[in-house]
Amino acid sequence: MAQLFAAPEISNTKWNGMASMTASNEMPIFNHLHAETILMVQVTHECLADVFGSDGSADQDLKALRGNLEAILKVVDAKSLRTKTSRIAVTGDDF
Repeated sequence: MAQLFAAPEISNTKWNGMASMTASNEMPIFNHLHAETILMVQVTHECLADVFGSDGSADQDLKALRGNLEAILKVVDAKSLRTKTSRIAVTGDDF
């Protein structure tokens, strides 16, 4: 199971007791621990809609994230190996 951690700037919306996420007019954000580094992950609305079928509402975006977390984290982990930044953006082109 994925290990997710809350950053101070992330809202306190609980997700299975182990993550904090926010979704608004901005991209949904969550933190992911990979290789002893906490990564800030942003998944674009277009990715959630085009790839995972979200209707664009915050509730549907979060549902799409929850239902497809493993696939999203595979992309995040692969991207983290190719970059030195701890902020990872996931787009539809990544799938």
